[in-house]
Amino acid sequence: DEQQQKYICFSINVFLMTAMSATPGQNETSIQKLINNLKISRLEVRSENDLDIKKYRHETKEEIIKVPLPNDLLAIREKLVELIEKRLHILSRQKAFPWKSPSTITPYAINSCMKDFQKRAGQYNQAL
Repeated sequence: DEQQQKYICFSINVFLMTAMSATPGQNETSIQKLINNLKISRLEVRSENDLDIKKYRHETKEEIIKVPLPNDLLAIREKLVELIEKRLHILSRQKAFPWKSPSTITPYAINSCMKDFQKRAGQYNQAL
């Protein structure tokens, strides 16, 4: 909770947090936001090939198994694409959204474009 974090930060000038994450973020901006929000002042990065990690790692085997979607889910996906496609085309023409195919859009892309659009709209309103 944000209130608890503020209370701890104001009550105690120095505190130690140890954390581990396999996927802290999708890009440098999201990782930096995490670092800022957690008030991290020192960061250590390790990979499975680092000497101090390697001795604890066991042999792993990866196998990618592609599972085809059942026909009923394919039909639902097709209907969703049809619903989104027209609106997406309008947004794309207005340069509000760069993707033209709904099947390649991720939630992160939607949020990122929404933030960019809000920034541009804010700049436009300030100019008026």
